[in-house]
Amino acid sequence: MLNVIHNLRTAPYNFTSVLGVFNDRFVLRYTNNALGNDEFDSLQNVVVTTQTQQITIKSEIEKITSVVVYDLLGRELVNKTKLNDNEIVLSNINAKKSSINCKNYP
Repeated sequence: MLNVIHNLRTAPYNFTSVLGVFNDRFVLRYTNNALGNDEFDSLQNVVVTTQTQQITIKSEIEKITSVVVYDLLGRELVNKTKLNDNEIVLSNINAKKSSINCKNYP
């Protein structure tokens, strides 16, 4: 309502209000930046498949140079760098609860 961004980690936020219901007064944000990955959005011809405890990443055009796998809480599970292949197989990963960021350019 006031267009104020307040970091709750630094101090509590106090306010006063008139009586009533205001369903759009507050927005809870976890970061000042919008979530997204422009690098991944620009990739074409990359296929990611998952099976039990295994993730396969295939790039039809360019070589994959690095792969990072995160769980849903943002914890890094796998970080592979200095790769130079069109297909990467990662084993012993719970693929149902992961997100993938792969780069196939220098």
